[in-house]
Amino acid sequence: VFLKPVSLEFGWSRGQTSLAYTVASLSSAVFGVLWGQVADKYGTKWFGFVGAICMSLVLFALSSLDSIVQFYTLYFLFGAMGSALLFSPLYANVGFWFKENPGLALGLAASGGAIGQAFIPHLSGILIESSGWKMAYVNLAIIYILISLPIAFGLTLAINSLVTGRATSASNKANRISFKPESTCSSVNEGALFSLEKILSNLFVKFSNIFITPNTYRTSGRTFAD
Repeated sequence: VFLKPVSLEFGWSRGQTSLAYTVASLSSAVFGVLWGQVADKYGTKWFGFVGAICMSLVLFALSSLDSIVQFYTLYFLFGAMGSALLFSPLYANVGFWFKENPGLALGLAASGGAIGQAFIPHLSGILIESSGWKMAYVNLAIIYILISLPIAFGLTLAINSLVTGRATSASNKANRISFKPESTCSSVNEGALFSLEKILSNLFVKFSNIFITPNTYRTSGRTFAD
């Protein structure tokens, strides 16, 4: 949507202007892998905040555009610090958060991005017609920050609650079967560790059922009798 007014403003060709979107896509692809590694090691607790702030700052900076190098740089940052930071790692976490119907959860998460891609160009066109492309970037920056920050805050609360609940559940299960792993879930991206601990705990119980009197356990074979 911004391609035509920006190219007319600076006299750039359509190919030069559209290259910025290619740069954004490539940076998003490359940095999506990087942020995925960071998420595996440190978690995604602050991804929402950082991504929301970076995307809004880039949009605001685009309103004072004065060179094609700056144009490419800002779109590179938009892809690397915005799209890549928000989409790939957070989509991956959906699989950890929803143990039932994870496919449906992933589909709903992906549909949100599709709805945005359909809605934002239309909104951008209205803003450009009403106030010009520079103010349109400013208005989009404000809209992004007003919408994304509350969502990021809610996401952080949800992650904290999820991790606390999983850590408590894992601790209770460990106490019941006298199995105390050396490490417990204490960081945001501990979903995989919790799943591994759950598997090991279940295997321990099933293995014990073979050699210990069945009356010691409930019929489900999951916990000790009271």
